[in-house]
Amino acid sequence: MHNPVKRLDQLTEFLMHVERDGVTNPLAKLDFLYSCILADIPDEIIPTTWRILAHVIFAREIDRYDSEFLYGSAQGLCNLIGVDQSMFYSALRNLYSVVAVPSRRNALTTPLRFYHASFPDFLVDAKRSGKFVIRRDEALVDIINSLFHWHEIDATHFHSQDEPMSFRMHLNHTALPGLKWISDLSGADALGLANSISEFVTEGCRKGCKVLGPNPDLLPCMSQLGMRYFSISIYSWSVFLNDCYEKDLLGKLCRTKPSNEFDVLLLDHLKAMATEHESVRPASFPLTWHATNGSKFREFVLMGHDNKPVVLWYTEHDA
Repeated sequence: MHNPVKRLDQLTEFLMHVERDGVTNPLAKLDFLYSCILADIPDEIIPTTWRILAHVIFAREIDRYDSEFLYGSAQGLCNLIGVDQSMFYSALRNLYSVVAVPSRRNALTTPLRFYHASFPDFLVDAKRSGKFVIRRDEALVDIINSLFHWHEIDATHFHSQDEPMSFRMHLNHTALPGLKWISDLSGADALGLANSISEFVTEGCRKGCKVLGPNPDLLPCMSQLGMRYFSISIYSWSVFLNDCYEKDLLGKLCRTKPSNEFDVLLLDHLKAMATEHESVRPASFPLTWHATNGSKFREFVLMGHDNKPVVLWYTEHDA
């Protein structure tokens, strides 16, 4: 018990509430117990605790298949989030009564597991958990940002400028740099864990953005990505950008006018690709790509910043 005085105040307040109003909510006592457990986590540690629990609760919503390694390996979960061994156990030290935490020796092949479904149910219900709530959208933003982080690691270390827009699978290659907890793993296990992360990232970035939709907390991070290797179709981009337009969030992600020398170079290259009588013009919103009108043109938007912009274009040919 880190703060006995605080715990006594909480208990006194709860008992006064019971005496005054009665406990009409059958979950009130359980909620109080869970709140007390979480209240004992130090303030500087609880953000990491929140992230770990958020990933466990919501990662499957992004990609049920490729996220499955997180539900079989606590060590895999740590590496995806970017949490080292010491921080992982510090973040969960106060939760052993409600969460099954594997030992260091078994963490690669054993998941983090809730003892009872009532605990995650409590965490996602703001009326019950109060300041400890794990809201869906906030959790998804954090998970997708984890995927974005590894997307950039992959794009930086395992792609050349001449490759198409697709992910390099890590099979038969070195493990991802920056993994936080692999010191006790064999080379094969470290590579297998890196492959699992890479496979989740491959589709997870796209699926996560689709599941969450345009979100003002996510778009600034998304705009910093090297989108050349972002696995998403032109149709999906057009739907997503139109959603951004409807929510007045378009400026956080893309533009139709060049903002630096790299944008200018991209547009010069696009114009050089245009055939005779084919106009190149900025896109207008909402996008009507795939709505054939018989004209011949290329519409474009620019995405990404600094030295990592991409040009996204749609070509309409004569009917």
